[in-house]
Amino acid sequence: MMNSMNTIDKKDKKDKNNKLYLIWRSADPQVRLRQKIGILTKEGGSYRFTYLKDEVEEAKRKGFTYFPGFTEINKTYENNALFANIETRLINKKRADYLDLLNRYGLDVNSDSWDILVATKGRLPTDDFEFVVPFDSQRTEFEFDIAGTRYRDIFKEENQEKLWELKKNENKKLILECEPGNKYDNHAVAVFANILKSDDGKTERMHLGYVPKYYSEEVFNKLSNPHVSYSAYIKRVDLGNPNYDEKITALVSLIFSKTE
Repeated sequence: MMNSMNTIDKKDKKDKNNKLYLIWRSADPQVRLRQKIGILTKEGGSYRFTYLKDEVEEAKRKGFTYFPGFTEINKTYENNALFANIETRLINKKRADYLDLLNRYGLDVNSDSWDILVATKGRLPTDDFEFVVPFDSQRTEFEFDIAGTRYRDIFKEENQEKLWELKKNENKKLILECEPGNKYDNHAVAVFANILKSDDGKTERMHLGYVPKYYSEEVFNKLSNPHVSYSAYIKRVDLGNPNYDEKITALVSLIFSKTE
């Protein structure tokens, strides 16, 4: 399969997020839980991490223990540099494709560790943690990786042509639909796209995945508000990315605008 190296638009470095949620994802496919369990903040050159105790207790019932290196749930961790156990989750500078990977995430050689963490979410193929920017209800535009793509039909062998159709039309409009009866999330928001079929030239509506659970309640409430409209588009398709969470329609931009 061709390696897609489409880049994410470079963000204004002056508009940095100084807070990230630590997300834990249950490895149990029957649970499909993505739970906020901690907050990482940056103030100047100081870093702080604290667990969200109520959320941790809920996650423990689903199998969570602790984030590697932060073993004490009741402790506030502080450091004058990004914590080593988080720094090791970033792109290794010794990799031959280091610059290509920076480019994939809209970064460059001037990007610092925090920039890289925000862009890559510190994901590793070996565990179930990620760091995400909190949902900001005051912003009119935000983006997220579509969740659950690995469970959708778009990745079946017979749908490879449709997958490439998505890749060729990365600005394709998306459809968002609330699923209040979803058994995994009462605030689930499904993501669909109309894909052109090559055999008859007609379009087929395909379910690509969901808004991640750590954003779903806020997005669900936005969509349920009759005074708010939205437009959603595919921002990037990265078929060469080995991480399913970043693969198909990896980043989506949403614009919510108030209507009279």
